[in-house]
Amino acid sequence: FRDVTFTYPESDRPTIEHLDLTIHAGEKVALVGLNGAGKSTLVKLLAGLYRPDSGEILLDGRPISSIPHEEYFAQIGTVFQEPFLLASTIEENVACCNGEQMDHRRVQQSLERAGLWERVQAMPNGVKSHYSKELYSDGESLSGGEVQKLMLARALYKDAPFVILDEPTSALDPELVGEVLAVMKRLAESGMTMIVVTHEIGFAKEVADRVVFMDGGHIIEEGAPSEILVAPKEERTKSFLARVL
Repeated sequence: FRDVTFTYPESDRPTIEHLDLTIHAGEKVALVGLNGAGKSTLVKLLAGLYRPDSGEILLDGRPISSIPHEEYFAQIGTVFQEPFLLASTIEENVACCNGEQMDHRRVQQSLERAGLWERVQAMPNGVKSHYSKELYSDGESLSGGEVQKLMLARALYKDAPFVILDEPTSALDPELVGEVLAVMKRLAESGMTMIVVTHEIGFAKEVADRVVFMDGGHIIEEGAPSEILVAPKEERTKSFLARVL
């Protein structure tokens, strides 16, 4: 991100303003901040869903506005706050394609890495089981944590080098947060680049190489989790942490 500013059409003030941020290949970055800080807007800009008002976003030195959409979208896997499931089979929800185009082995590997394979195996029809009891007599229902794991499996199936996770535990009961965190820790050990938007300080400590604190569309502090969370360097950061914690 190079001097990026973005304002929503219905707003009279920028949500992101003159923001500079570099994310390195293989790095795990946690974006932390209060609601309205600009975290989700930042990742949607990164995902190519929005275009900046000014400034530019570059991938390996190339402005993403110059990269064909299909080529750019192939680089990024996303798990947003509001998961979208297809009223279809589990494997089609993972692969987002039909049987002729599907890599069945990769479906299994993605479900295994996301921590959902055993649950799917226990279903009467396995990966062929339909999601949605409302539409299918043999349909399966999934808990909130299982839905998030399915979304992770979808992102992993895509095999993109960059994964964005926007508040992956925001709608989960406390007992399920640990399950998703365990999956996240396994993913963090891989070579992929990862950016996680979270209110969970534990996520930042467990999975991130770098924590970026945002407030009012700006980055107010960044550094290693031990540096930022133990010894913030500025009074404004201490005040911000007091509100978060």
